Amino acid sequence: MFADSNLDKAAVSAAIAVFYNGVQTCTAGTRLIVENSIREKFVEMVVEKSRGWMPGNPIDPATTMGPMIDDAQLKIVADYVGIGQEEGASLVFGGDITEPFGGFKQSGNGRDKSMHAIDDYTEQKTTWIEFD
Repeated sequence: MFADSNLDKAAVSAAIAVFYNGVQTCTAGTRLIVENSIREKFVEMVVEKSRGWMPGNPIDPATTMGPMIDDAQLKIVADYVGIGQEEGASLVFGGDITEPFGGFKQSGNGRDKSMHAIDDYTEQKTTWIEFD
């Protein structure tokens, strides 16, 4: 990231790159190369844009990121945070293990075993394939 870039747009893109898939894919953009003269300002901007990506109730339309898929993935992400800190990185946002909506392995469709949850989970899907 260079000082003459559109920093606001870049900060939004950086937050999306990390959190869009719940930090659970190998394509999460967790590395940034930033010109030293804007490093502190840009990190603050990315942190601010990241606040909208806090885990929440996965069936709430306002939620932008659900919980970790399972304990194994949580451990992988936590281990990478620890490795980064051991190598000199600073944790500037998050890091707390939260239990959004029901806790570990109780989040998402089917959690309450209600008919609504089961209907949502087992809804019919249609796939259209055009053959020439």
